Amino acid sequence: MPVERYVAVVTSPVAAPQPGEAAFFDVDNTLMRGASLFHVARKMHQRGAFTLREAAGMAWKQFKFVARGENIDDVHAVRDSALTLAAGISVADIKALGEEVYDEMIASRIWPGAKALAQQHLRVGRRVWLV
Repeated sequence: MPVERYVAVVTSPVAAPQPGEAAFFDVDNTLMRGASLFHVARKMHQRGAFTLREAAGMAWKQFKFVARGENIDDVHAVRDSALTLAAGISVADIKALGEEVYDEMIASRIWPGAKALAQQHLRVGRRVWLV
């Protein structure tokens, strides 16, 4: 399906925030198609963090997620794999990896309408949380 079918257009500003208000956006299959963690795994594989066989398993789970949506067993398996891979990596290195993955692999996949809506919330002073 063409992405244009899913692009929302924000034509007027969202209301002024009340104290403590925030906006929450789900990243995976909401702000972008697919799982963002898949792109983190791609970058880590490029750096030799795991085998081609493990990468193929992650790619298969990504395909299923995009095609059919969430599968709780796959979600748990990916979470456990990610935690195992992250063990022993410094916070600074994880932050740098995340910024690199966003710039190279995720920024261009974010749906423009969803990004515009999040930016509207930020402009009026709401905190925006990506979950």
